[in-house]
Formats: sequence, C-alpha cells, structure tokens
Amino acid sequence: MRWIRAQHAASVTPRVAEAVGRAGSDGVSGPEPPEGWLDVAHNGGARTLDFRPYLTSLPVARVKRRRKPAWLGISFGERSGMDAKQEPGKVNRRRFLLCVPLLALSYVIYIRSLICFPQVPSVTSWGAPIIWEGTFDLEKETSFHQEHGTVVGLSVFAVKQYLENYLYNFLVSANLHFMPGLPCVFYILTDRPSAVPAFEPRPGLSVVTLQVPRRNRWQEISMLRMQDLLELVLPLAKEKVHYLICMDVDQVFTSRYGPEVLGDLMAQLHSGYYLAKREEFPYEQGPQSAAYIPPGEGQYYYHASVFGGTPSHLINLTASCLAGILKDKEQGVEAVWHDESHLNRYFALENLPLKILSPEYCWDKRLWLRYHRMVWAKKNYEKLRV
Repeated sequence: MRWIRAQHAASVTPRVAEAVGRAGSDGVSGPEPPEGWLDVAHNGGARTLDFRPYLTSLPVARVKRRRKPAWLGISFGERSGMDAKQEPGKVNRRRFLLCVPLLALSYVIYIRSLICFPQVPSVTSWGAPIIWEGTFDLEKETSFHQEHGTVVGLSVFAVKQYLENYLYNFLVSANLHFMPGLPCVFYILTDRPSAVPAFEPRPGLSVVTLQVPRRNRWQEISMLRMQDLLELVLPLAKEKVHYLICMDVDQVFTSRYGPEVLGDLMAQLHSGYYLAKREEFPYEQGPQSAAYIPPGEGQYYYHASVFGGTPSHLINLTASCLAGILKDKEQGVEAVWHDESHLNRYFALENLPLKILSPEYCWDKRLWLRYHRMVWAKKNYEKLRV
C-alpha cells in the first residue's frame, strides 16, 4: 500500500498515481493511512486514487494571504469582526468620516504654513524697511530711544457707539503693550468726553481728552478725522511728542508694540489685501475724485487704521488728505474707501512711506501669522454705523 498526502489528491491523475509507488497486487485493503494521507489502490491494473472515504473527515484548507493595508476604510483580503459584513471594495462610512477631518486639518496646516512668513521683501524698492518679527534689534531700538528721551503720542477716535464698544479694551491693552519703557501721551478724540472710561495709567503715561464735533454720517466721521488731527491733535503733539501714531479704536493690542515702528513717515500694510495682486487693490478708480490713483501706480495697499510719523510729516499728510476730501465734497464725489483712499493716494503719489509695518501690527485674523501685535476687534457694522 502506498499513500499520498490529502492536500495533493485533487491534482493527482491515474498516471501520477502510478508513479507514486506500487500498491498491493492482491487488491487487499492495507492498513489505515496516516492522518492526512490517502491510499493508492489497484483498479484493473491501473493505479488510481480512492480518496472518497476520507473526504468527509478532511479539514478544510485555509489559504492565508498577505493582508494589504486598508485606506480610508477600503477593505482588502480577509475581514474580521464588523468588517466581515462589508463587501469588498466598499468604503467603511465610519472610518471615512473619521479620516475626513484629519485630512482637512492636515491640508489647512500645510496651506497656512506657506503664508506664515513674509510674502514681500523686508525692504521696499525705494529702501523703506518692512517691519516683521526678526528684522530688528529690540534691545538696540529701546536703548536708542531711551537715551534720546523719545516721547511717543497715540491718538484714537472713539465716537458714538464705538466709545462704549471698544474704547476701554483699547486703552487697557495699549497701557500694557504700547511702547513699554517709553514716556507716552494718549490723545482720545470723542464726542462725549464725560463717557470716556477710567483706567489706571502706567508711570510715564499721560492722557489728553479732546472733544470733536458730532457728525451724522459715519463716512464723514471717518473722512473728517483728518481735519480733527490737523486742527486739534497736531498743534498739541508737535510741542510734546517726537512721534505720533494715529489709530482706529476697534482694535486690541495683544503683545509688545515697540519703538521699532517709529519713523518719520510710517504706513501699515492692509492685512486684508496682503496676498492680493496689484490689480485687486481697491484704489479709487474714478478720475473725478481727488483720491484717484492712475493704473500702474502704487505698490502696496495701506490701512487707514494705523499710520504715523513725526508731527511735521503728519501735518503735511493730513493737510493733503483733507484738501482732497473737501474738494470731493464740493463736487459731490466720495472716494470708494473715504479717508483710506486719500491716504493711499498720498503714499502712492506724493510721499512714499519711510517705514512700513507688516500685517503683524494690524491683524484681521484671516492670515496665519506666527506673531501679532494688534488684532481687529469683532465688528457689527449694522449697529455701529448708524
């Protein structure tokens, strides 16, 4: 008697069986084959396999295949547990829903990491520095201005609902972060001096409150602040401060806003148009307006919420902008972005700024920045501009 392993039985032909070995010539059944083997028996001179008695007792062979990784819930190869009910090639909904937020987060982190750093050079084509974190020596800047006794002024407009909604947070944050270590003067321009909130000024800080006329339209409030600066603030500032920075009130200081920003004529890049192309800047395009900027002129778009310089430079700036605003008013014309349009015309066509602040110094929370000094406060124009 000869035997052959059971797992080879399906592929054995009579000719192969004959080659396996000789079976007993008498056809008498031999001993039981070992487990997993089958007899090779005679059948009329030809050797064939008789494995039927063992079919019922043979274990089912399990073929193990290499399991391939499942991506996004797509199953390959064997499945077990809950996946066993899933048809091959179909997406597991639960896994897919878990992967989508992770992929989205990875995409956002990657895209935003591309704009964490300056998209413009740290120096303009005319040689003015663009101030980013890491482009200045803070200790050197502070020591220079302390040795020279520099006094810095800060003017802020707070009228109507802007006073109640923004002024207190602006003053408290400025008291903490604006020019620490240097003597300062805050000029608060408001239509209701009695409503100005009280706060405890730090040593070396003085506060001057100035009353401005009440105006009905917010566009006039915005545009005619150039007149208020020229007639109310600058006559005082030129006697007391070396530099004056003019700001909107709907902002909050978040970290040190230091002497690195000081210069003869300083402008602030508009965070909302920082990544825009030149043709996308909202310059005034109507030639009938005094704020008109011809095509091809201007390299940057500046924000009117922050600008500054020495009092003498600011007198020229505010006088020029005010003249254009009053000229438009006489002709019944209003620039697309009011005083900001006139400010951009001044910087583009009359006097290029000598120092430019990056969006770190006036952040609208849309750009992904590693550092920020001041951020826009939440705005509700429907309630504020009435």
